[in-house]
Amino acid sequence: MEITSLNRLRGALKAKLKKVELFGTGSAFVRDKIDCISKDYYSLPADVDLSETDNELEQLEDRLDKTEAPLQSLSNTARENSTVSLSTAVLFVQNCYGDKFKCRVILDSASQINLISSEFATLLKLKREKIYAPVSGINESVQTVKSRVYGTIFNKNESFNAELEFLVIPKITGLTPSVALNISGIQLPQGIQLADPEFFKPGKVDMLLGADFSEF
Repeated sequence: MEITSLNRLRGALKAKLKKVELFGTGSAFVRDKIDCISKDYYSLPADVDLSETDNELEQLEDRLDKTEAPLQSLSNTARENSTVSLSTAVLFVQNCYGDKFKCRVILDSASQINLISSEFATLLKLKREKIYAPVSGINESVQTVKSRVYGTIFNKNESFNAELEFLVIPKITGLTPSVALNISGIQLPQGIQLADPEFFKPGKVDMLLGADFSEF
């Protein structure tokens, strides 16, 4: 498909998204169309400048995320009384300039990839490489990943490090756990050092490490 035709379709998507924002329905259809048109754009010759297109498509997805957020919030509220504690850890990430940043990660033994939030990737000043990869299993939906980055992770005493590829997504998950956990009845054996000393406090998650590092 030629870029002129794709630009017309992009304009039509803006109008459809406006209706979604007004009436609160049809978001799944618009998201599918955004994914389809993104794939067509990325199929164009490599010398085609898509910088403006990338920005506009990201803005469309951001608006769609904000439209769906109230519905997700209601769903999360319904689940608050059955909070599940995910495996989390605190570690450090080093960027290409040698700067180290503390971060909180989820350890997911069922994931075959590593993820990083767009906000944290920007904070680290990591160089993004363009890709197009649909990823399933994030918040029970499918997201199209458009960039990846590389960074080096360390544990607290730097006895372990590894350079990893991370796929960049807008957000890993909400606050984890969603509510504070009561740990007054838990007694840890002496000498045990927790991977995340404040695992019981709701906090932001910066990255997700897949199966290769689920026992990090």
